[in-house]
Amino acid sequence: MHMPSGLKSRKTRARMLSDGPNTSSMTKPSIVRLFRASLIAICLLLVGVVICPRPPAASEVDPNALLAAMRAASNRPGLLTVDLPDTRTVTPLVEGKDVIAGRPAWVLRLKPYAKRAPWVQIWVDRRSHVILAFRKWDGNDRLLSSAHARSIPPP
Repeated sequence: MHMPSGLKSRKTRARMLSDGPNTSSMTKPSIVRLFRASLIAICLLLVGVVICPRPPAASEVDPNALLAAMRAASNRPGLLTVDLPDTRTVTPLVEGKDVIAGRPAWVLRLKPYAKRAPWVQIWVDRRSHVILAFRKWDGNDRLLSSAHARSIPPP
């Protein structure tokens, strides 16, 4: 029995479905082009991650609120103090978490608006908001002074 060229028998269709896609029709140049395109896509993805990284996750604490709480808590005698710059000339940034004198702390950076201006890095106790440590830097990122608390007196 002769079948028209566009129709296939059930056995032929079932065999084609079970074999999956026909890869024998892909020639060597088309496989090379596919490989190159995949390689280029992977490289562009990696370059995008390096050049345009994701922005840092939002901090768990508001830097301005942390700065205000730190100023209020640092009035007690016997605590470490630091001369803070005017808040109108700096941007407070929470850089992360750390442990100082066995206590969990926020790392706060007071970044100046002006380039090449001195800046301060402060470790603030997460519970009591007292200063646990600080570092002062000049405009060329050279360390000017630093101090850290060995213990915190009770309130």
